[in-house]
Amino acid sequence: GSSAALNTIGKCYLLGINPDNKVDIEKAKEYFVESSNRGYAYAFNNLGMILEKENKYDEALRYYIISSDMGESWALNKMGEHYRMIGDLDTAYFYYKQSNECPLSERCEWAKYNLDKYFNVK
Repeated sequence: GSSAALNTIGKCYLLGINPDNKVDIEKAKEYFVESSNRGYAYAFNNLGMILEKENKYDEALRYYIISSDMGESWALNKMGEHYRMIGDLDTAYFYYKQSNECPLSERCEWAKYNLDKYFNVK
């Protein structure tokens, strides 16, 4: 019943580390959905990543928004990327900064890179 465990099993199917030793995106999605139904921020982010790879950007963005609202560093960085791409640099900066201020063990290192590259913040 652990949302973290469900998310981890989803990652195993996403990476092909499972009884069949095959990548199974649909099975991964099932576990991520179950984990997200229990409110697990990382599962929302993982669903966003899968949908982004499937070129379903609007759906991916919805999951990134939920995950970033929960303080997940990678999703916060993805939101920064989204706003930078549409030209809203103030909001992009806000999200990159939030991502970079997450606890070190959870921090997406891309946020630091993006702050330096786009805003010259070291």
